[in-house]
Amino acid sequence: MLRRFLTVFLLILPLGLFAAEGESPRMIVVTGTGEVTAQPDMATIRLGVTHQDADAADAMNRVSEDVRKLFETVAEFGIQPRDLQTASLRLDTIWENRRSSDQGPPRISGFVASNDISIRVRDFARLGELLDRLLRDGANQFSGVSFAVQRPEPMVDEARRRAVADARRKAELYALAAGVRMGEVLEIREPGTASGPVPRMSRMEPIMAEAAMPVAGGELTFSAQITILYAIAE
Repeated sequence: MLRRFLTVFLLILPLGLFAAEGESPRMIVVTGTGEVTAQPDMATIRLGVTHQDADAADAMNRVSEDVRKLFETVAEFGIQPRDLQTASLRLDTIWENRRSSDQGPPRISGFVASNDISIRVRDFARLGELLDRLLRDGANQFSGVSFAVQRPEPMVDEARRRAVADARRKAELYALAAGVRMGEVLEIREPGTASGPVPRMSRMEPIMAEAAMPVAGGELTFSAQITILYAIAE
């Protein structure tokens, strides 16, 4: 009986040691956020040309002629080919409306051709002037304008630094409130890559000459989120 008891005790003892060694360390887990705002220095315009005609080729030719004029205008403003892109090119049929009493299959009555282009404008001061010219030179479809920063990396990195500082501030606060001492960093996670830019409608100041179309860039917000695990010191 004594020999059996000693055997069981020796089997349980190592298991207890492994369980103790496998316990998770005590820690403080916090998530910090950081934001940086910046004024945009680049815009992307999306607009195009659409025409309707009884003949498909004629509809497409009219669109192509106007788009060539737009390309010439864009070149006059010094925009490089890398900043000009065809966003979509379409040719749709127009079907003749028939009453239910009419006989025969539906019939095509015409065609609608369209060509949308995307233009990056790096000379931000001339954005309004360019928009005005493009609409005068044949663009009859306008999908909108978006704003960006040409070099977002410094803003994103600063947002990350602020997120780390915010996480440390929270950890210090929790440690003090809980009556424990904060130890070393165990792990740093970035659950969501720094997002942005996000438009923020503030300081809506005109960014072009008075004679051009009024456009306001406001501000862009770059944000980051960091999760840090701090050990609780003994």
